[in-house]
Amino acid sequence: MGRERFGKDIELLEGNLDFDPELMLNAGTQLRKASSFRALGQYICPKLSKATRNADSWEKRADEFNEKFEEEIERVLKIGIDYDWDRSGQVDDDENKIPTTTFFVGRA
Repeated sequence: MGRERFGKDIELLEGNLDFDPELMLNAGTQLRKASSFRALGQYICPKLSKATRNADSWEKRADEFNEKFEEEIERVLKIGIDYDWDRSGQVDDDENKIPTTTFFVGRA
């Protein structure tokens, strides 16, 4: 398994590369707003809504919070999630970046 480092260099990582939530060192900070929007849009507002044909104000608010969740999670992913891939106890500059190179497949 490999991880892109600084565009073209590949660093091979050893060991178990399964997702480990303990390695998300700043998740409480980075995902706080997204988590709040998700809870409001998916759980809290729908529970407060009345079961009617027409959407009431709680249903409308749920839709707004779901939209805000999508925007916030997109923003966080663009910045990069702080994930300690090499298990060093700190997040290096390149560990939370989405790779910048693009791989194109074309017909010869």
